[in-house]
Amino acid sequence: MICAVNLLAVKPGMEREFEEKVRELCQYTYGMKGFLGSSVFRVTSISYGGNGLHGKYKEIRVQPTEYVMLTYRTSIDAHEEFHRDPKVKEVFMSLMKYLAVMPREVHSEILR
Repeated sequence: MICAVNLLAVKPGMEREFEEKVRELCQYTYGMKGFLGSSVFRVTSISYGGNGLHGKYKEIRVQPTEYVMLTYRTSIDAHEEFHRDPKVKEVFMSLMKYLAVMPREVHSEILR
């Protein structure tokens, strides 16, 4: 089993449209071969306490808005097959206009 982790930064003012497109992609994904589940998160704050920095931090805004998409699949082959689907390619390409920086995707083997 693998988890594809997508890290995305969206241009200011385009978050709502981006979220609608991601919802469309997620709905299309359900039922595809090898798909086990997914979650999409909007980053709302940053933890400075966790990294040992001292001081007070108030109302730190995450700009541009960042999203984390987790997609669970039975194998890397199932994930690559997903990316070859013409509809998936179309939706992914339509997401590019919303992104502030190049997206990053990493594949992780689930250990437990």
